[in-house]
Amino acid sequence: MNSGSKTNAGSWRDGVLRYFSSEIAAVTRVTVVADPDGLLLDDAVCTTLAQQGFDVIPYVDSVKFRFYYESRHRSRWDAGQHSSIVVSVPHGRDGLGRMPFDVLSEAEISARVFDVGLATVFPNLACDVLAELDVADLDAVWGVSRTLGKESLGGNQTRDLVLRSVFKLSADMVSSETDLVVQLVRLHHAKRVVPRNFAERFASALQRDGRFDRWPIAELCSSPDEFFRMLQDRWERCLHKLDPRVAVRPVRPAGPDEVDFASPEVAAILDNLFIEGRLIEVEVSDPALFKERSDAVGIRTSSTVPSSAPVRKLLEAVRSEVPEPDVPPTVWTRYALRWAELVGIADALATHEWTAIRDDFASVQDAVDDRLWDWLVGRFSALINRSFLPVPTVVHHIPHLLAHRRRPGDKVALVVVDGMSLSQWTDIRRAAGPAWMEGMTVEESAVFAWIPTVTSVSRQAILSGQPPMFFEATIHTTSAEERLWKSFWEGRGWRRDRIAYIKQKDGELELALVERVWESVDSGQAECVAVIVNSIDRLVHGVGPEGNVLAAAVRQWGQNGHISHLLRGLVDRGFDIALCSDHGNVESVGVGRPDMGSIPEDQGQRAITFPDAGTLDAARRNIVGSRHWPGPGLPPNSNVLMPAGRGAFSTAGATVRTHGGPSIEEVFVPWIRVSRHT
Repeated sequence: MNSGSKTNAGSWRDGVLRYFSSEIAAVTRVTVVADPDGLLLDDAVCTTLAQQGFDVIPYVDSVKFRFYYESRHRSRWDAGQHSSIVVSVPHGRDGLGRMPFDVLSEAEISARVFDVGLATVFPNLACDVLAELDVADLDAVWGVSRTLGKESLGGNQTRDLVLRSVFKLSADMVSSETDLVVQLVRLHHAKRVVPRNFAERFASALQRDGRFDRWPIAELCSSPDEFFRMLQDRWERCLHKLDPRVAVRPVRPAGPDEVDFASPEVAAILDNLFIEGRLIEVEVSDPALFKERSDAVGIRTSSTVPSSAPVRKLLEAVRSEVPEPDVPPTVWTRYALRWAELVGIADALATHEWTAIRDDFASVQDAVDDRLWDWLVGRFSALINRSFLPVPTVVHHIPHLLAHRRRPGDKVALVVVDGMSLSQWTDIRRAAGPAWMEGMTVEESAVFAWIPTVTSVSRQAILSGQPPMFFEATIHTTSAEERLWKSFWEGRGWRRDRIAYIKQKDGELELALVERVWESVDSGQAECVAVIVNSIDRLVHGVGPEGNVLAAAVRQWGQNGHISHLLRGLVDRGFDIALCSDHGNVESVGVGRPDMGSIPEDQGQRAITFPDAGTLDAARRNIVGSRHWPGPGLPPNSNVLMPAGRGAFSTAGATVRTHGGPSIEEVFVPWIRVSRHT
């Protein structure tokens, strides 16, 4: 099981938490902290502070901060109640001058103004280097840094320490090409993303004596897409040597001349790469040539049919890796990618093969969902204000990352595929074939959707860059999306006529949607574009609940090339693209519908929002096992009820395909960056 990070003795978080206690929370209203490295926004720190009675909020947008401060705290103080807010100021001491006078004065009266930062927590390391990491990676750095004593490390030495402790990459341990391939295979199989500057340092350390000078090491290290594209090519060439009828790619990706797939270290993980879909089996005409060879794990014939055996193997691996309760969110996002691989190959099984593993699959599924529910209840609120760097954590962080270090004139496109799960994105990408990705870099990861996982909540959060509490008036509709999208970019200097929002209309064919996109961007006006694709959500609600039937429909949609054509065209037109979804979907079984009273019947099957706690409690008593979602980040009058497990508020016993709940397939959605390969 994954142990993750805990706020126990000996953690780097102790240097932050020493300024806080439940006793302090009980007697102070405002604490202002110069927090240039965002340490207060770490989800484990936020969770601990919330347990002590503090409410942590970053000071980023003065208008939104004032709204939150007045509605959540000042109003309570005026009513004679107590609360304690902690304001994280991202620009350090220099940023304190931007704070509202009344807020800063309140903190100064109580002597609650101070600063925290990497420089005080890691005094013997180069903190500008550590600032490039996800805050969750500091746990591994802390453990190693305690062994340094009084020794101080410079920038390159700090990068080397991080490469060894966080990413398990060491130039000193590479004595052959196979050694390097093994380190990279393990890195990418673990779904670790290496920031570019660290990848370049690793490349420099390896190539300083002339070794690997023809390898694009930095690209192979920082981009899983580049690495597996190279490895797939070397696999095909390896098979081509045994059977010249095996086709090879016309363009050979840079890297080693060949890979020793028979080496014990590579062979040990090779079959997993094929099972999980990181490498694609190669079709051969004469499988007898490969009989009883390790090569046999990555070949297929035209008559090969999916088997439950590899699904069982991956299922057991996934069962053993269920995240522990106190892990950081990055552990869950990596695990969600593994789970999506499992769902994808399970959905490809024939009905009789699926039946053979269904009970075991459901057992693991229930264990994962239960663990995730407990984690979300305790930690989701702490994700809301987490930094969007180096990668977003929750979907409303996405536009902030797109806007980071960009100016009007840059071309940015966001494609939101409504209702697309992680496993469905994988099916779509594979079904479209490899040709559309030639000359492009595709970086894949996962982010948290907003909960409840419904379009009006999560997609509005994506387009506005805000938690739902800030669009309370439109939380049950999508009518304000265009206004929210344009407002976000106008606030960052873009002209309104340079911002486009293009949504697929009811009944509109994909070709017509793409033509409308080209009309907008080819006019020379649109520089910042949001494209909303509704096709997958239509399939989810129209094809039927069975996973293999829906998966077949999704693959066919991918083979039709609609999304690949859109992405390819945007890249060719100079856009930097992000593709994501607002929520996933699951097969659910009806548990009955509570007495709704005045609540509209079209409210979700996996989540119902009531206007007050009393109505929710009354409905909860009608449905055994239903549970209240605490609703962090939602408007104050949002009281959300959810069925137990993968139940649905629909006819008892009826099977439906829907969304809105907190299962792993609904909460984690794709976050894809597509750009021209350089």
